[in-house]
Amino acid sequence: MSDSEKYLAIQSYFDYQFLFHPTETQLLFLKLRPAWNQREFQSKNNGIKSRGISMSERTTKRLNWLAKSKDQKINTTIKELIDQEFEFLGGPSKL
Repeated sequence: MSDSEKYLAIQSYFDYQFLFHPTETQLLFLKLRPAWNQREFQSKNNGIKSRGISMSERTTKRLNWLAKSKDQKINTTIKELIDQEFEFLGGPSKL
């Protein structure tokens, strides 16, 4: 069953339930909607994962300067720096 078929099945279920239990169905939908949105977002990223990192203000300023100097987005700059260091250290070719 594809995601669109699952979505339609769930939507039909909610439509049916809403006729008999409108308040309970609305509350359940409000809880499920963020989870569905998160799943859709993750499936669209094609393997790209968000990484939350903490860094000092000094490091943040330096990263912003690097990105601006190279006329790149911060994500691109970080990827480039990681790839350069990986190659410099001779990381395994399987990664």
